[in-house]
Amino acid sequence: MLSPSTAYGLGRLVRCETLIGHVKLLFCAMDYAKSLSTLSKRFESSECANLWCDVMSAEENENLASDVASLGYPGLSYLKPKRTKGPAEVLLSALRAKNLDARLVEALPWVLLECPDLGWKWLVNETKQHELQNKLGFLTNVARRLAERLGREETANLLRTQETTLERSRLVREGTLCHDSLTQAERRWLRSNRSKEAEHWGLLTDLSPEHLSHVP
Repeated sequence: MLSPSTAYGLGRLVRCETLIGHVKLLFCAMDYAKSLSTLSKRFESSECANLWCDVMSAEENENLASDVASLGYPGLSYLKPKRTKGPAEVLLSALRAKNLDARLVEALPWVLLECPDLGWKWLVNETKQHELQNKLGFLTNVARRLAERLGREETANLLRTQETTLERSRLVREGTLCHDSLTQAERRWLRSNRSKEAEHWGLLTDLSPEHLSHVP
């Protein structure tokens, strides 16, 4: 039989161990909450978010490919167009997409080159509403340089006029040309290697007239 003093000591020891157990549980809960917060931040700002963008862009890519093919783009001549949309609508859909296949981005200057009378007033107004004017301005610049290289002065003049209009609403900020899933390493490389035109329009892209394969 335990003496009163021994029983008292054991009782205090049990209560102390119980308190320690509760403290350990509290610290475990705090570590768990911290881990959840870290995972949430990683999802929002890293590869997980990029993967979500890629999944979301799959349908956009498919629809845009069909739309561009319907306009006669040689690079997608193997596709059977599923629907018919005007070139201005096709461009707006492309500019609003977060991530597009590189082949489709390369097709956009061709659309401007071959369909210069596409309803600019509507297109410019829509791009301004969605803050996409830098993308359209840069693509117009690329198409205009293509027209000049091909000796198509009338088209070049028309595109130059629209480029000037877009210049007035140019946004002073950095973005991508429908490639929001760029890694930080890719973004750093493009800042150092993009053209002066891409830098002027605040875009991280290496697109230039020399890189386009399906132009006359």
